[in-house]
Amino acid sequence: MIEKTLPFPRGKTMAQGVVTPDDSYFEHLEGRLFEAKDTVHGTGMPVVLRVVKNDKGSAITISADGEKFFKYSTTDAKDWGRRISAINNVAGGVAKPIDDFYTEGSDSVSSIPDDDLFYIVEQGPCYAKTEASSVNLSAGDPIASDNAGLVNGTAAAAGETVLGTIDEDCTTTSTAVLVWIKGDVHKAEAAG
Repeated sequence: MIEKTLPFPRGKTMAQGVVTPDDSYFEHLEGRLFEAKDTVHGTGMPVVLRVVKNDKGSAITISADGEKFFKYSTTDAKDWGRRISAINNVAGGVAKPIDDFYTEGSDSVSSIPDDDLFYIVEQGPCYAKTEASSVNLSAGDPIASDNAGLVNGTAAAAGETVLGTIDEDCTTTSTAVLVWIKGDVHKAEAAG
């Protein structure tokens, strides 16, 4: 079920620095889906956000890790879809980007403490950064993550998880591009 009322503002965390969260802090919100209107890209389209816990063991620094793809934790049973463990380090792996309000918002937090809750984009428009070596993507290409949590420079290959679709042609490395994140991730099929 996708809910309409966000439990905390976009670009913020649940604790807001008021308390030091622990592993069970607001556990009942982990993995829940909420819908918000896209105001960052001007599409007016809905963006589905998933509340997740930072389970990295340290803070997520927005300036270093914003616009990257994160992977779900598999540390404990039932972590999948509820907790984020790290920047995605598996090329073609299942991953989701952090909500644009953390990187584009004027009043956003600069880091997400360990065990605090924040939003990732489950479905809808979101910026993601392209890889640093080589990029050759066309509008409508299915995209995958590389092993550094960035948009792979070529369209998703057979066997890679399709995370979304790129909005426009791009040949620029290390730049934020608009990606339409898919809610139903799946493996790319072989060409032909």
